[in-house]
Amino acid sequence: MTLLVITVLLLTGYPVQADNLQQLEKYQNELENVQEQLLIYQNNELNEQMKQEMIQLNKRVSELKGYVKAYEIAQTNIFIKQQLVKLDPNAKLFFPASTTRITSYFDNNRKHPITGENKAHIGIDIAMPGNQYIYAAENGKVIDVYKEYDGRMNGYGDAIMLQHQIDIDGDGQKEVVTTFYAHLMPNTTQVTEGDVVDRGELIAQMGTSGISTGQHLHFEVHIGNWSKQNAVDPMLFLN
Repeated sequence: MTLLVITVLLLTGYPVQADNLQQLEKYQNELENVQEQLLIYQNNELNEQMKQEMIQLNKRVSELKGYVKAYEIAQTNIFIKQQLVKLDPNAKLFFPASTTRITSYFDNNRKHPITGENKAHIGIDIAMPGNQYIYAAENGKVIDVYKEYDGRMNGYGDAIMLQHQIDIDGDGQKEVVTTFYAHLMPNTTQVTEGDVVDRGELIAQMGTSGISTGQHLHFEVHIGNWSKQNAVDPMLFLN
């Protein structure tokens, strides 16, 4: 299995999340600028002050190289896990809505339907009018319940965050996976923070709270605790 994943990496490269890409480019640009400054110093006779500045520049070069390497490793690890999920049927999640109509997919550079801004869409949108219900994607625990008016998850409206332990790569070792359910109908949440939920358990009703063009569920999957940097394509987990 590992050999197959490495082969995929060599053939396709790995995707970089939009936020990570911006930070990586920032570090790479600074690294180039610092190295150019060092080259200027190396081609000139140095006084004591310039020698001290050169020492500091060399330290910064080492730091920046470390940052760049760390970002590249992190993104590679996420990509590998995405490929392993494709290979391991036991990692699949319960479909989180009573309708399977997907209107928007995971996209690192989607044009926002309201603001028109190009930004990462780190989940999928599932939409259908009428009474539609939202279910827990896997056995787990309710980490948080958000209300549109509390302002803690701006734009997401009423939302629920669950955390699960899932064997992603089929090696018998479970790790944290976080699922996030947004734009829920107000006053339909069936769970509270700290509750234990079962796979397929009803947790809310589909709505259009927050920044939304219509009734839908925005569904995210994260490897680890919730962070925009560790979001993965939910379709890799769904049958």
